[in-house]
Amino acid sequence: MMLPSFLRPSSTQTTDSASVKFVDAVAKHGTHDTHALWFPPKGSPETILLFIPGNPGCVGFYIPLLSHIVENSENVAVIAHAHVGHASIAPFPSAYVSLDFQIQNALEAYDLVHEEFPTSRIILVGHSLGTWICLQVSKQRPSVTALFLLCPTISNLAKTPNGRALGSVVLQFPGHVSWMAHLLALVPLSTILSLVYRAWPAQQITVLETLLRHPSSIHACLSLANDEMTSIKELDKPLMNSLLDRVHLLYGTDDGWIGQEEQAVLHFLDGRVPAERLLKTKVPHAFCINDSELVATYCLDWLASLELVANQEKE
Repeated sequence: MMLPSFLRPSSTQTTDSASVKFVDAVAKHGTHDTHALWFPPKGSPETILLFIPGNPGCVGFYIPLLSHIVENSENVAVIAHAHVGHASIAPFPSAYVSLDFQIQNALEAYDLVHEEFPTSRIILVGHSLGTWICLQVSKQRPSVTALFLLCPTISNLAKTPNGRALGSVVLQFPGHVSWMAHLLALVPLSTILSLVYRAWPAQQITVLETLLRHPSSIHACLSLANDEMTSIKELDKPLMNSLLDRVHLLYGTDDGWIGQEEQAVLHFLDGRVPAERLLKTKVPHAFCINDSELVATYCLDWLASLELVANQEKE
């Protein structure tokens, strides 16, 4: 399988998930490597989805989502680009990687995709923290075709229910918490996770187990979370105004990472963005565990509205 020139396979094997072949790969940046997944199109890559994950920035959680999108489209390719330091497959020398660095990492990914596919449309797709990073990329790269923001955490994160609950103690001492991960080597972690997360698919448990077995990755996740709390403040209204014709938002139910911010954002956009691009759904914030296919369907509908894929048949 041909890879874009900025990617190299992380192994010689191509993985098959949900009947869609993808390559587990490493993106080559100037100073570092980043874990990535490449889902080639069935036809020519007329549209590229650049997917930015939440936190943890482990792209393995999103294989079912991205597989379903590619499986049900012809000329759409996907590259899922992990956060620096969150995947053991592409280690980073420092346990602390700032949010600014992650934004720069995403900007470089956009530029690599644009250089490789100069005539293709590029759509930014983000989940949670990834939605805010997508907005920062669009601010500096106005050629973005569209943005799909899934469970968007784009304003006042520290004031949300989960932000208030977790931002006080755990995030202040990422080194201490990540050090405790060394103790997990002493327990049957796979068995424990399977018992605790009985409703999780085995693939998702494996992704979580891999993360928990690497203290440096845990430290990177917690450090990034602390940066999120201090950086994601008031909604960037001028930026949102500039994206009214391109932005798509999907909200879930009882989302503790968004809280009352959802109503504030929707009130600001009401009447200026069509309702079909402002969706209120019943999916949880961590939809990537068990609700990927439903969210993929919404993304495919958005692609169809942009006339980038055929309309999806509804039952």
